[in-house]
Amino acid sequence: MRCHITTIFAIACIIATIQPTFALTQMCIKTRCAQTGEEPVNNPQNCGTYDIFCYGDNAYKSCTSCKTGYALKEYNTSESSCSYQTTWNNCEAESEVCIKTRCAQTGEEPVNNPQNCGTYDIFCYGDNAYKSCTSCKTGYALKEYNTSESSCSYQTTWNNCEAESEGGEECDGTCDFCLSTFWRDVSANLGYQSRTNATCNTETCVCTHTTEYRCAAGYYGAKPSCRTIINVGTVCSGCTACPDVPDKVDYVDESYRITSDAWDNESIEKCYIDGIGTDNFIADKTGHYTVVGGKCYYSE
Repeated sequence: MRCHITTIFAIACIIATIQPTFALTQMCIKTRCAQTGEEPVNNPQNCGTYDIFCYGDNAYKSCTSCKTGYALKEYNTSESSCSYQTTWNNCEAESEVCIKTRCAQTGEEPVNNPQNCGTYDIFCYGDNAYKSCTSCKTGYALKEYNTSESSCSYQTTWNNCEAESEGGEECDGTCDFCLSTFWRDVSANLGYQSRTNATCNTETCVCTHTTEYRCAAGYYGAKPSCRTIINVGTVCSGCTACPDVPDKVDYVDESYRITSDAWDNESIEKCYIDGIGTDNFIADKTGHYTVVGGKCYYSE
């Protein structure tokens, strides 16, 4: 159902339009460095192409593409005259890119599950944590498996421990321990959820992992995304909290709930007051109301 105010006694369920706010992204940006040809204070290596940009009191160089065998890696920088950080790219050997630190810092669960390890390591690759056996229990031997992630330009490997009598390196059309994950909240990013989708290439027996993001219930956004920044952590964008009711009476015992469905919340019109459960009493300056019989959706 879609509700509109028609008289002073009609249900007050049109949610206020959010007034956008704008970060002061133009502060600290100067033009003098570009005008005078000022030398950058950093020195990224192995760029194919690059840009020079101005930030705070200095010029910075940032790679936009790399020479063969190298990949872009992002770094943060800050200046005392600025209220926000900025980033620049260096080109580093492909084997050094795609490694993150968040999984080690937060104790994130590995997306694979090797068996019969004597000892093991947890390492970070792409968007996930991986477990790899470093030694095996008696009667088992290390066997190496390949994996890849959409955010990385190279494959990596991890070890499982399998019975010593097992053998054969031929691809049998399956990928062992190629596991997808359920939706889960993104650490330190309220309103965001992620899941890992695992796909097995039956010709090469290589398992590929891709990470999918969505807005959590109570938020909306069409294409949310997250990225991991070295020494900062995971930063997400694209989701906005559903707006509250305008002119609500704060001193009244309210029990209404404004939310959205996590699987269907790409636009603000998907936000609604829940009139199905018990959380459906609302009060504003025109009176007290009870939302009944369904969901009262946002409308401009």
